[in-house]
Amino acid sequence: MNIIYKTDLKKEDYLEMLKLWNDEMGKIYPINPGSFDYNVINYKDKRGMKAVDETGKLVGFVILKEFHDDYLTSYEDCLFVHLFYVSKKYRRNGIGSKLVDYIKEEGKRGDKTIWIGKEIGNFAPGIPCEFDNLTDVFLEKRGFSCGRYTHDLINREPKKMEISNSNVNYEICTKEKKDKLVEFIERNGWKRWAYEAIQEFKNDENNKCYIIGILDGKVISFAKVNTLTDGRNSYNMMWKDRFDNLGGIGPLGVDKDYRKMHLGGDIIKAAQNYLVDYGVSDIIIDWTGLMELYQKYGFEVYKTYKYTNLKKE
Repeated sequence: MNIIYKTDLKKEDYLEMLKLWNDEMGKIYPINPGSFDYNVINYKDKRGMKAVDETGKLVGFVILKEFHDDYLTSYEDCLFVHLFYVSKKYRRNGIGSKLVDYIKEEGKRGDKTIWIGKEIGNFAPGIPCEFDNLTDVFLEKRGFSCGRYTHDLINREPKKMEISNSNVNYEICTKEKKDKLVEFIERNGWKRWAYEAIQEFKNDENNKCYIIGILDGKVISFAKVNTLTDGRNSYNMMWKDRFDNLGGIGPLGVDKDYRKMHLGGDIIKAAQNYLVDYGVSDIIIDWTGLMELYQKYGFEVYKTYKYTNLKKE
């Protein structure tokens, strides 16, 4: 079989990749075009390789991403595998191995640790377990390490819940309080989440993406709430085409100095109450291992992923 590999990719090549993915994997793991535009087409620090047969038909591909920003430097030594796929009819022809060789070469060239998912603007935090005993086994044989699991959770019948601490005020964060929100997130060591909040307000200073808990004029908790109009490009909204009116929660957190006051439960309730008032049909919380906590509020496991990486030499 004569397979040609190309790395000089244009917008049309990436759109062709999206079509192949959704044609073959869209039943169990769809990617909507809006999310793809945001995370791939409009993302600058990307590159990849595509494999085509002798007729020019796309039969496999990989999309790689890097992240560079002076505010968030912790990802500078990482190369992210955003999407990786070989068409079902063309497997066992060495295409996957060739694409993995390309991934490894790019990682080695930049002296970077390679991660499957987890990047800014990710589709998944790891390998979806619908691909269990396929992608993970394939990559482990080629030196990758597949570790612990993480999950997306779903509440299929969200209901309003009573807040426990009546002395905490929950409200949508306005542009006037944006700096207080960012300072709070930074103070608790969640720099990625702070970066995402900065970007959200940069894209739309009047967005309604963040609920904040305020006590004595101080932000002590927060939750990002995603709807079809706000935060719609967040990862937990990637599934929106499958639901009547999907909502998303996450990330969220409570000030380290105010824990053991049931404020974690309250910020979950406040976020859920907001989305119920908005009229959502279902709510997804992405990328978490806290099933025992969230099940108290009506959530169950929706998707499961396996963390996967190849550490730099």
